[in-house]
Amino acid sequence: MLQVAVIDNGINDHYLMKKCVFRWRSLKIRKEQITHGTVCAMIIQKLYPKAVFLDLNVLNEEGTGEIDDLMEVLEWCEKQHVKVINMSLATRVYWDGRKMQDFIKRLVSDKAVLISSFHNSNTFSFPAVCKGVLGVRADRAGILREGETAFQPVEGADMENSMIAGCLCRVKDIFEECHDIDISNSFAVPVITSKVLIYLEQVPEADVWDVLKFFERSFPIIKSRINSINRYSKYRMIPIKVPVIGFFLSRNSIAEKVAEKFNDVGYRVEVFSDREKLSSAVPLSCYCKKREKLSLCLISDIEWIYHPSLIILEAERFRFRKEDIYDYVDMLVEQKEHKYILYNRIQKTYCMTIEELFQRILLFYK
Repeated sequence: MLQVAVIDNGINDHYLMKKCVFRWRSLKIRKEQITHGTVCAMIIQKLYPKAVFLDLNVLNEEGTGEIDDLMEVLEWCEKQHVKVINMSLATRVYWDGRKMQDFIKRLVSDKAVLISSFHNSNTFSFPAVCKGVLGVRADRAGILREGETAFQPVEGADMENSMIAGCLCRVKDIFEECHDIDISNSFAVPVITSKVLIYLEQVPEADVWDVLKFFERSFPIIKSRINSINRYSKYRMIPIKVPVIGFFLSRNSIAEKVAEKFNDVGYRVEVFSDREKLSSAVPLSCYCKKREKLSLCLISDIEWIYHPSLIILEAERFRFRKEDIYDYVDMLVEQKEHKYILYNRIQKTYCMTIEELFQRILLFYK
């Protein structure tokens, strides 16, 4: 019998064949309540009846939680040498993903196998795109039958991040009562988890790379664009409510200096940059491809994810389209020799120092 940690919003083992052998914290639910975590456990149980569950309930009833709580349970998994970790959760915040990296790297080194869902918007998300994590999404096009598995390459991610599964339509509890299941990425994860458990029963010393090699030999590769993972939600057209400043990428990071000044006066600034190794900025590549241009839809999605009070975009010149540039930025900044040029719809202004540039921008928004 193999143990599997289910990191979710709790398992109501009243509906399972076996009681959970460990709970992270007490479960405050009604006896008859079927949580998201319970459904995940029932799917695993149906496909691999020998599973023994560790209930790492860190999410609330709505399925949201704090990144620090997730870090805490991942650290516990490392100390307890937990072998299989089922995570039907996702975050699209880059800083959350960066926090996870070291924990995940250590767990993978300890031969743990982590399975995680992509965000249900089918967009780049963490930990599904992290190195060594089996990233999973659901087949929503009916290509696969229930319980079937395949690979569908994700541009910018590795093969282990590219798994797709046919969700189960319904599952029975121990009282023989049927429960319908939505087709979602989070319910595709336990399908893959069960296949991991079946393999590990035969090869208990295997790590995620052994599992991946076995899966690559066993499951087909789908090359269809259906079910593809995008960098941002192409359907989020919410009007942008916060200031947006664009900076042409230059030798020096003017954007970083201006962001510091805005932070100093109480703004909550989020910088997105094409500049490599800028620790204070989110890599723009997380949300758009290498040669992709910026758009209103992309910026709208970024605002929805981060909720900043100011967005700064430091990007290669080609990313800014002349025909609609002021639809998604209020102004543009360019450095030429020792001068800074500030453009908006109406005029351009020359500034000699960063402080003068900052004051001009501040005056514009006031």
